[in-house]
Amino acid sequence: MKRFRLPSVVQVGVAMREVFRRFPWAVFMAAAGTGAAVTLVEVERTGWDATTWTVVRVLLAALVGLPLAIAAEFFAAARNFSERRRMAVGLSSPVAAALYFASLPGAWEHVPEAVYIRTGVLVLGLHLVVAYLPFAGRALEGEFWSYNWRLFLRFWLGGLYSAVLYVGLVAAVASASQLFDLKIKGERYAELWLVVVGLFNTCFFLHGAPRKLVGDPEGQAYPRGLRMFAQFALAPLVVVYLAILYPYAAKIVWVHEWPKGWVALPILCLATAGILAALFLHPIREEAEERWAAWYWRWFFRALFPLTVLLYLALRVRTSEYGVTESRYFGFVLAGWLAWVSAYYWWSANRSIRWLPASLAAVCLGCTWGPWGAFRVSERSQLARFERQLAARGLLVEGVLTPKAQNLTRKDFDELLSELRYLRSRHDSARLDALLQPFSARQDRAKASARSSAEAAAWGESQEVLTWLGVKNAGGRVHPFTLLIDAIPGAVSGYSREGVVLDLNRWTKPAKEPDPAWPQFGLTAEGQVVARTAAGLARVAAVNTLLDEFEKKSDEAPAKWRASWEHLSASATLDGHDYLIVVLRANGSRVAEGRLQVDALSLLVLAR
Repeated sequence: MKRFRLPSVVQVGVAMREVFRRFPWAVFMAAAGTGAAVTLVEVERTGWDATTWTVVRVLLAALVGLPLAIAAEFFAAARNFSERRRMAVGLSSPVAAALYFASLPGAWEHVPEAVYIRTGVLVLGLHLVVAYLPFAGRALEGEFWSYNWRLFLRFWLGGLYSAVLYVGLVAAVASASQLFDLKIKGERYAELWLVVVGLFNTCFFLHGAPRKLVGDPEGQAYPRGLRMFAQFALAPLVVVYLAILYPYAAKIVWVHEWPKGWVALPILCLATAGILAALFLHPIREEAEERWAAWYWRWFFRALFPLTVLLYLALRVRTSEYGVTESRYFGFVLAGWLAWVSAYYWWSANRSIRWLPASLAAVCLGCTWGPWGAFRVSERSQLARFERQLAARGLLVEGVLTPKAQNLTRKDFDELLSELRYLRSRHDSARLDALLQPFSARQDRAKASARSSAEAAAWGESQEVLTWLGVKNAGGRVHPFTLLIDAIPGAVSGYSREGVVLDLNRWTKPAKEPDPAWPQFGLTAEGQVVARTAAGLARVAAVNTLLDEFEKKSDEAPAKWRASWEHLSASATLDGHDYLIVVLRANGSRVAEGRLQVDALSLLVLAR
């Protein structure tokens, strides 16, 4: 008797084998990245430690290795490499991913935000490498356009399929949960989304990737619906943006004022829609019946060029006032790139579209590293600005921090505080560490618990630095405070020695569904720590009350609070289990009406 087999299952198996045979390292990177992301969802409640950071490093390395693996396979296919040479080229992906993994910071206590931004820019540049590398050094405009069009179409089709699949699976899981009284954690839906996006979407895209890159007549057929999309959707957008930006440019010339920084957004939107329309129309611009496409190509880039000057001036105004940051650096780079693209397609007789992804990839990869890169330039600019602000107020004398009691306006205080927070959270600056050495070397400074992000670490320490310098906010509206316990409690009678460290802020809400394994904690705007239990939402600890009571007993100013953990702890019984909640660190403000507003908490939760 012949066995019955579902054709769809057989086809999926054949497709997966084909994808793995063509893109082994890409599938490996997708699986490694998905596994790391799912692991991070699972360990999110247990706090930030060395193991968690290692998993994050795996995820970042996989994100870098995935597009590189795809680019290597397409490059080998376009040049008809032998199997041995193809495998040799493919090894570039795991080698690069391993090198990137090793280059990431090893210390987990303070990971600057620049690490994640650099990874994002690097991944963007490598995706552009996928678009250009197979045709590097080969003047095959038709094949190049067809190859990228098929990748573009497959990308959006994969996104649509993934969204439909995820919605269907979520509905199925939710139905099973209701019908069979299953207790399904909210994290499972996030993990399901990661699996769909990381594995299914990647494999779907790769299965439909072009197999023959050169000499495929079917692949060069122009989809006429694309012309209609460019003509009736993108082109009108270009006209609307031009109708807004050119009158605005005339206005600032007439009234002799500098352009607003906000003008960068419509210029970049115009450039995106306009260049995309030009790429869509590229194959038909020489056809006699499509003269408007040739007209568009002739005049769009000429219209774009003056607006790149407007973009440069707007960024220059912001930079002169507030210094260079990563976003402004990238804005300058894009202004220069758009000026080059406009000039090239205005005057060049060749007008090869291959240079668009190639040049933008070079820009993305070039500005992520080195002393000329976005992060080093921004760090130097903002640190120099911070030192000038300190020196102007007598807080920096001959390069050494010197405390000097003074009251600042609300604007000046916030500006100084935000500058220091930016430097502490965004960059791992040896120069800033040297500058803050007198503050860091204080013998009476309590050690804070490990933080789960650089931003959280910078939040409280920046206020401590200004307090130590004697700087106060004289605005009368907000008075920041930071509290640290003297030492993390050791063994507590009746409670387990190992607890869970939770980082909460005023936007951390408890899960809608209870977790039988562990309470889901959150922080209300009133400073109440609450937990989701089987019986509903339960109040665990009134942190505001604890802080108010401690302030009455303390001789120190709120911004310098140090406490023993016994003064800042509360016990609660949740779902039949006893818990001890200890405040390790608190940040917030005493607002005008006199109440304490808690913005962020670090809690140690012990159970018995």
